[in-house]
Amino acid sequence: MGASRRVSATCGLCRYLISQHPEVEARIVKELRSLDLLATPKRPDVRELEYEDLGKLQYLSCAIKVRLMLPVPKCFVWHKG
Repeated sequence: MGASRRVSATCGLCRYLISQHPEVEARIVKELRSLDLLATPKRPDVRELEYEDLGKLQYLSCAIKVRLMLPVPKCFVWHKG
């Protein structure tokens, strides 16, 4: 159970950090749209992410890796009690 909490916290914090940097968010949105992985008014149905897409999401991958290099905030550390 602990690993899923850690992954969830990391994903949530990554999304938060991206939202605090509009220029990063804009580049990620552009990258997702270029692969038709983001809904738009003209195209409300998105296609499913495929394994081959992961190699094409270079900027998103870099943003996630940068987050993983940062220390984990103390509020995300769980203790068994």
